[in-house]
Amino acid sequence: MCKKIMNPSYTDLPSSLIEVIMSHLALKDNIRASAACKLWDIISLPKCELAFEHIAFSCPPTSDDCVLLAIKFVPADNLVTVSTCNPGATEWVTDDFPTFIRPFYMQSNLVFRRDIFYYFNAEGTLYNFDPSYRTWNYICVDKLICPYVHEKQYVWHEKAVVLVEKKGEIFVMFTCSNEKPMVYKLFSLEWKEMSRTTLDGLTFFVIITVFS
Repeated sequence: MCKKIMNPSYTDLPSSLIEVIMSHLALKDNIRASAACKLWDIISLPKCELAFEHIAFSCPPTSDDCVLLAIKFVPADNLVTVSTCNPGATEWVTDDFPTFIRPFYMQSNLVFRRDIFYYFNAEGTLYNFDPSYRTWNYICVDKLICPYVHEKQYVWHEKAVVLVEKKGEIFVMFTCSNEKPMVYKLFSLEWKEMSRTTLDGLTFFVIITVFS
């Protein structure tokens, strides 16, 4: 009597081989594959003691050169605490940098562009962090203050600022309740407002968490 041959499955592959396959996928395909099987994209990291406010990957965590960045602002001490880690590392590397930011001011997400992380706040300040040299810098560009900052008819949790990277270019988007979102693009050291025409069909999909 012949033994029935079971259908092969990707889940039967060794984890080391799955990591190699995943590392060669484009980001969107990597996300789809990870959603198909949660066991494929499990990356072990050391415990982070930092109570971070923002966190970001430089690229898919299956890549050997991936950097995970976590930051926390300490306005009372005029400091930002920055922690980084790489897949396979046994501990996080943490540094404090002098910086000034007002408490409870709207802050953007982190984005990664050309080997550097970027951060923006609604006060109009753009910062970057270079993980190779471990430097935190203020970028001297024309300040772009959120147009909705002084809209008193809306409370703070109805306003948001989002930083976006697209093909090496940086955009910032301001949203406020039901008001029309406003989008600006960084040209050299100057922000320029974008319209539906100048965006040339570019569409942003963002998730904004609202706390009531």
